[in-house]
Amino acid sequence: MKQLLFTALLLGSFTVNASTVQGTSFGNFENPIGNSELVTTGVGTNHFTWGEPSEENTNPSGLTYTGKSFTVQENEQFVFGTLNFFNGTINSATDATNIDLDVNFSLNQPTTRSDKFSFHLDLVNTDNLISSRIKSADYLSFNNAVAASSFTSGGVSYTLEFLGFDNLTANGFTQDNSFRVYENASASVDLIGRITSTPPISVGVSTVPIPATVWLFGASLFGLVGMRRKIS
Repeated sequence: MKQLLFTALLLGSFTVNASTVQGTSFGNFENPIGNSELVTTGVGTNHFTWGEPSEENTNPSGLTYTGKSFTVQENEQFVFGTLNFFNGTINSATDATNIDLDVNFSLNQPTTRSDKFSFHLDLVNTDNLISSRIKSADYLSFNNAVAASSFTSGGVSYTLEFLGFDNLTANGFTQDNSFRVYENASASVDLIGRITSTPPISVGVSTVPIPATVWLFGASLFGLVGMRRKIS
C-alpha cells in the first residue's frame, strides 16, 4: 500500500508540457504540371496563374497564398494561411492540373529558423455547363494532408498537418478536402492545420529526469516507513 502511494505521488508530480510554436508563415507555388500547351505565371511566388483566357474572359485562373502570424501549442488547431482562388474561363489545352504549395515558416519558437512544408494540390478544371453553376465550379484539393517535410528541434521532429477549411467567402464552397469556386468568380478560405511532433526513437528503457525535490520527498517517505517498523 505504501509503495503504491509513493508511486502515485511520484507520477502526479509530472506534467506534460506541449511545445509552443511561434512564427510567421509565407508561401509560394512550385512545380506546375498541366496539359500540352500549359500557360503559367508566378511560379516561385505567392501568386500563381494558369491558362490562356478564352474570348469571353480577360483573366486566367489564379491562386494567391497569404501567410499568418501564429503562437500555438503543438496539436492545437490554428489558421496557417489563406487561399484566394479565381476561376477564370480558359482554353482547355492551357490549364494546369497540379501545383505544389510550399508553406514556409519563419520560426521564433521552439527554435529560430525557417522551414518549408510542402503540399501537393490537384487542380480540376471542369467543363462549363450553362445548366449547372455548381458542376461548372473549378476546384483544388489537397493531395497530401500531412506535409511532405518536417523540422527537428531538441531531438523532436515536427510537421504540419492540413485539417480543413474555415471562413469561406461568397462564390465558393468546400467539399471534403476540396475548395470550389464558381465560374468567373473568386473566393477565399482559411487553411486550418496543426503542428504535430514525433519523439526521438530510443533503444531500451528511456531515462526521464526526475526533479531533486521528488527524490528528497521519496527518501523522506521511505525513512518514515523505516522508523515505523523499528517502533513496531
